[in-house]
Amino acid sequence: MNYIKNQNLASIFFLMFISQYGYADDISEQALPTVTVKQKRLTRSDNLLKGRKTSDRVIKGEQFRSRGSTIGEALNQELGIHANSFGAGASAPIIRGQEGKRIRVLHNHAETGDMSNMSPDHAVMVDSILAKQIEVLRGTPTLLYSSGNSAGVVNVIDNKIPTKLPEKGYEGEVGARVSSANLEKLMAGGITFGLGKNFAVHAEGMYQKADNYRVPYFSYGGQTHKRVPDTWAKSRNGSLGFSWLGERGYLGAAYSERQDRYGLPAHTHKYDNYSIDILWESRRIMKRYLRYYPFLADESDIDFENPGLSLNHTHIPGESHADEAHNHTHGRAWIDLKSKRYDLRGELKQPFKGFDLLRTSISYTDYRHDEKDGKTTENFFKNKGYNARLEFVHKPIGNWQGMFGVQHNTQKSSAFSPASQVAPKGAQQLLHDNRSTQTALFGIEQYQGDKHGFEVGFRAEKQKIAIDYDIDLIKENNSFNFPLPNLNPHKEKAYSFAASYNWYFAPKHQLSITASHLERIPNSQELYAHGKHIATNSFEVGNKDLTKERSNNFEIGVKYSGSKWDYNVNAYYNRFSNYIYLLTMNDGRGPKSLDEEFPLQVNRYYQAGARFYGLEAAVGYRFNPKYKLTVFGDYVNGKLVNIPKTGAEYDWWDEVVTKWREHPDRPTPRLPPLRLGMRLDMNFNDKWQASLDFHRMFSQNKTSYLEQPTKGHNMLNADLSYQNKYKGLDYKIYGKADNLLNAKVYRHATFLPYIPQTGRNFTAGVNIRF
Repeated sequence: MNYIKNQNLASIFFLMFISQYGYADDISEQALPTVTVKQKRLTRSDNLLKGRKTSDRVIKGEQFRSRGSTIGEALNQELGIHANSFGAGASAPIIRGQEGKRIRVLHNHAETGDMSNMSPDHAVMVDSILAKQIEVLRGTPTLLYSSGNSAGVVNVIDNKIPTKLPEKGYEGEVGARVSSANLEKLMAGGITFGLGKNFAVHAEGMYQKADNYRVPYFSYGGQTHKRVPDTWAKSRNGSLGFSWLGERGYLGAAYSERQDRYGLPAHTHKYDNYSIDILWESRRIMKRYLRYYPFLADESDIDFENPGLSLNHTHIPGESHADEAHNHTHGRAWIDLKSKRYDLRGELKQPFKGFDLLRTSISYTDYRHDEKDGKTTENFFKNKGYNARLEFVHKPIGNWQGMFGVQHNTQKSSAFSPASQVAPKGAQQLLHDNRSTQTALFGIEQYQGDKHGFEVGFRAEKQKIAIDYDIDLIKENNSFNFPLPNLNPHKEKAYSFAASYNWYFAPKHQLSITASHLERIPNSQELYAHGKHIATNSFEVGNKDLTKERSNNFEIGVKYSGSKWDYNVNAYYNRFSNYIYLLTMNDGRGPKSLDEEFPLQVNRYYQAGARFYGLEAAVGYRFNPKYKLTVFGDYVNGKLVNIPKTGAEYDWWDEVVTKWREHPDRPTPRLPPLRLGMRLDMNFNDKWQASLDFHRMFSQNKTSYLEQPTKGHNMLNADLSYQNKYKGLDYKIYGKADNLLNAKVYRHATFLPYIPQTGRNFTAGVNIRF
């Protein structure tokens, strides 16, 4: 049904586009000036107009050609951003201490359609190597795409769908590079052809292969290593797109396909025959349906006195599915990922009276990855979803200009193990088949004066997550006529608001202030997941009683851009209520608790208060046209507060709490440490450039519950490039040296803080534009 709706929307827009172009052919010369309004229309890349805040970042694509190929590594050098790396194949950004579900990564302003926010070992389906530019937006503009993203939105823009005709009839870029530490070989390229006066075709692709990366020696699993096992990665992707372009806009489509294969470091089979055991024995007998749908457990069903793991070779009621298919020789752990994506996008200028621009986009993604043990599939994840947007940009009303729109998302996702494929309907799985639909209405308005700028925005969302339960199975496994659990879909609404103020109080000076109230609705994983996550060293248990997360946020920044000096300083504060976090249940309360030999945590989603605050700053001084020195740093602090009490002692007969356990405030997990550094940029002439970067990543001793401190390190990087022209070709040859000190680098902000990152590495590459 949704597919039909999306087709109809596309057909309507296409017919409207044809009619508008037919009309454009008959426009008289007196009407031509209306075309020039394109200089006034809103553009996302400039934060709608000239209202970009001091903390926003717009990074041109050429800067990413020599950086890491994952989005986390590509942005790791930016202020306030760290990488949550998991080997070489998966790395997502951590922004201002927030990660995963609180950071939205977009592909050309639309959902990526992957499952990267479910686990750190799942790759993000965007290509920084092929990007035209990457935007990191905060505050009001984030409400155009999602709510609850207090740290910001990352928007990766590429050329898959042409938006203009090449001036020479064609244009393109190709590049290649090699690296020493991981023996990486990477090739990428794209080309756009003009076909006549109104059509353009674009094709692009990338291939990457990297081995296990080299590090200063380290010990793990009783062995000493020079290369980190299972950090190899292979990736290839391609895209073909075309557009119909005219004076009043464009309509285009693209098909993209991607395949990734990469190792999973630190994988263990220690827990293959263990399962979670957190329910009262009597409840497992009375509510036998919890064997199939454990997330339906009520709080009164949880045995807080002795939760943990049980050695188990069968699938017993109330426990995680024990793997009965483990009678094979174990191989290395790796992920086999495939994704297909279809995009339709268009813009129409002067669509009707009172509006400058109509913009639409529709995408469909078919994503799947298998978690492998050698040749055996241990788990497979699937996600299929549509994303549709319609935006209207109205004509200026005085000094006010703005836009509003509607967005609709539909996703069907699941996470199974092969054993569950042959089990009866309703058999327990890591994540049951679920269908999530979300509809949103959003808008943003901006006032731009000579010295003052205002921006206000809103977003209203409603979400529905439904699971196809086997009602007969639940009734058959409900003893003593217990009331049946609530099987209705999870429905909730969220309302978010933001306002920004920019004051250009002196030439080349800017002061930015942003305040927002954001709400985030829990997703299917937080509500319904129930299974083993070796990547996060935990068993994860969903909580169907979660409610929406709320945050009040404030940010202030000041910026100056002079001929000699420049600076950019931003401070922020985020206050959360109902902050969704993972509570470790098996923390020494009983015989099933974790210990040094079996440290797998049993984590259940709960809610508490949270506070985050931080500072980002960069100060630069240009000695002369050739040399510029920049000193920079960032700091973030986060804390969980007002953590709800949990049961400590029980009346075994009545199964009621007789004593409560209090939880003190604690730092949030995986909090990035203080970073301070300096960078020397050298522009010798218009052909030769170089830079030298040194920063200190301090030790992180502010640890959350059950975390260990992480040692700091010094990082020294350098690069040199030469660019020139040859017979109509613009080429650039570059060399990079990362981690010149060969420091032993550990990242506290990852789920693998005990695995070192890449050691000394040299990269050489070339990019050619034509």
